[in-house]
Amino acid sequence: MYLYFMKAIRFLLILMLSTYTFNSMSQKLDTSKLVDFEAGCEHNWQYFNLDQKITGKLIAYKPDLVFCGTVITASSAIIVTPVNDTIRILNICDVGRKFIKSDLVEVIPADKPVSNVMVFSDELYCYIKKTYYGYITKVN
Repeated sequence: MYLYFMKAIRFLLILMLSTYTFNSMSQKLDTSKLVDFEAGCEHNWQYFNLDQKITGKLIAYKPDLVFCGTVITASSAIIVTPVNDTIRILNICDVGRKFIKSDLVEVIPADKPVSNVMVFSDELYCYIKKTYYGYITKVN
């Protein structure tokens, strides 16, 4: 009887802990700014492939706040290239990296994912239309 009671208590503790963890995680994520590529301004974005690495000055950066899993997510960086072209770079599954405005960055070409991508909107979300996929690194 004691063993059954202990198993029931352990089960209830695990259930309560997982419920608390799920609720606290869902409260931290502000999904109101999560935008699907199929809705909003991104239908006006123009997609191009990078042929080679490029460098530029970062003028805006919206980090990827959700780990990739069932849904593919991306950070969004707006950079100005040496020829004064302002472009958006989508960096797939880029959680935890930090950039600040005025960072000099290098962009390595990346392929467009096969499925839809979710991004958090940034202050230039509807204004910058020229979009590329790439991996962003700081230049020292």
